[in-house]
Amino acid sequence: MRTRHLRSTMCLAAALASSGMLACGADTTAVAGGDVATVEVTPTSARLETGDHLTFNATVKDADGDELSGRRIFWDSEDSTVATVDDRGVVTAVAPGKSRIAASAEGKSALASVTVVPRAVGSVIVSPSAPRIEVGETVRLSAELRDADGHALGDRAVSWRSDRTTVATVDAKGTVHGVAPGSAVITATSEGKSGTATVTVAAVPVASVSVSPASATVSPEGEQQFTAVARSASGDVLSGRAVTWSSDHENVAVISSSGLAVGRNPGVAHVTATVEGKSATATLTVIVPKVASVTVTPASSTLGVGQNVQLAATVRDANGNTLAGHTVTWMTSNPLAATVSSTGLVRAVLPGSATITATSDGVSGTATVRVRATPPPKKEKSVGSVEVSPHRLNLKHKERRRLSVEVKDTDGATLDVDVEWSTSDARIATVSGTGEVTGVKKGKARITASAGGKSDGADVDVKK
Repeated sequence: MRTRHLRSTMCLAAALASSGMLACGADTTAVAGGDVATVEVTPTSARLETGDHLTFNATVKDADGDELSGRRIFWDSEDSTVATVDDRGVVTAVAPGKSRIAASAEGKSALASVTVVPRAVGSVIVSPSAPRIEVGETVRLSAELRDADGHALGDRAVSWRSDRTTVATVDAKGTVHGVAPGSAVITATSEGKSGTATVTVAAVPVASVSVSPASATVSPEGEQQFTAVARSASGDVLSGRAVTWSSDHENVAVISSSGLAVGRNPGVAHVTATVEGKSATATLTVIVPKVASVTVTPASSTLGVGQNVQLAATVRDANGNTLAGHTVTWMTSNPLAATVSSTGLVRAVLPGSATITATSDGVSGTATVRVRATPPPKKEKSVGSVEVSPHRLNLKHKERRRLSVEVKDTDGATLDVDVEWSTSDARIATVSGTGEVTGVKKGKARITASAGGKSDGADVDVKK
């Protein structure tokens, strides 16, 4: 074997130097036929992927071009780290690169070139294929490259992409970061082949809920705004989570979907905030606050005998808040001058003065009422006549004109009394309480002013 290797190496050197050099690997054993004149190798060039095998053939011919059989062929590779060849001419691709294959017989040689390229990527497998993470978490994906025969390939460039970066992003190393709840398809691509994994991003679960204030006190119909904060297991505040509010005693207090509680009746109610199955409770006490002041309005009134005035009592607590639902009693200091009902209605009886007192829970407020003698009523004069001017009006559609009216008593003196206006046909013309006439549509109508049983009018003709 050593002698053959030395001879083969010499043959390769000779072949590389010149295919027409002296016989290399010559065999002195007599064989039939003439001398070897040429050696031909087929194929003359080949492109192989790493690990592939290809058989090269060598044809030996004499000087006349006739093929010679039974001649021993020696094979060798220029660079066995790229490609090797056995004594049958079978070339094996070892690593990417180029090498030349020499075939020699009786001092004659031929060369063939071999180019070895990496094996093409046939498929990309991403794992894990369906990871689940929470917002803010990461997961490292790996891409396994295989050739068409399913053999693993290494040292190939891989690019990564997310189809929904608002849900999950991926870096150049395949590390996925959860951004928002949802799902995203992560694609790994190498040499035109791709594989995918579907990443599900879940919202960070609520670990705890707190309610503030933890306790509060209101009066009936008083309001208290509660707020709820949801946190993760690490204590981070979780925003945008739906909160459900409830009260365990709605006869004491009710609470809205926004956390606004309203007191109804004295007692204690527990308001609860629930977020994704986690809850927290606050205490709301409803009490009737003590009355601190009672204010009566109007504070003073002057009435004629027989006249009335309605008084109102406002009840407040120490903070000046108006209190509802408190009983108020009324009392007069001088019922001969003025009386007061249980609702605060004062009636003037005789000239004089009285102090009206409103009391609630032992706290009082007062108002002063003065009663004066009422002069005899003046005798009203009777209406003698009503006169409208002008007596005729020509109006266009939507045009407005005001009529004037003068009311006199039986002695001919002008009276300041209320006048009632009316129209015979509001579809043609309308009239306001001050005598302003408006044309509505083509036609005729009568506008009348009345006072004290007397009346007068004007004819209105509405044109187009």
